[in-house]
Amino acid sequence: HSIATMGSPSPDAVRVVADTLKQRASAVVASRTASDAVGGVQPLVDIINRSDAATEKALLEALELRDPELAEEVRSRMLTFDDIVRLEARDVQQVLRGVDVAVLAVAMKGALPAVEEIITANLSERNREVLADEVRMLGPVRLSQVEDARAAIVRAIRDLEATGVITVQRGDEDAYVE
Repeated sequence: HSIATMGSPSPDAVRVVADTLKQRASAVVASRTASDAVGGVQPLVDIINRSDAATEKALLEALELRDPELAEEVRSRMLTFDDIVRLEARDVQQVLRGVDVAVLAVAMKGALPAVEEIITANLSERNREVLADEVRMLGPVRLSQVEDARAAIVRAIRDLEATGVITVQRGDEDAYVE
């Protein structure tokens, strides 16, 4: 609770936390059996999912060097911006309601066609026009800004999933039956 309600951290504080996470992740993956005894892969996935894009990338790269098989398993369990295509239409609409159009416009830069399609299909005609205008006016955008915008949307998805408002279809989970 304390972490969630504090203000923006200084770059030095972020660096210290990132370094600590990297060290702990290294310790966790140093011994596969040790990580399984502690609780398996999911706690590591949860930590990485809550990290900023740069820390996430660094952790996954370090993990890839130490244990490529585990790195692939972690990646397969992580929620990404592209996973929005796995949501039901009403869930996409719920996510989009809580996302500022400026953030969405930045996140859409370079998005996969399937992602663009699912997002625009779940916006009203007016909001589609506003989003298209925002994207057009942006011009080139730094990759780090796109990653940050996408991370904000992923956080919104995770928050809604955690509160039971939406359901994210993961990997090989069963589809719904009517």
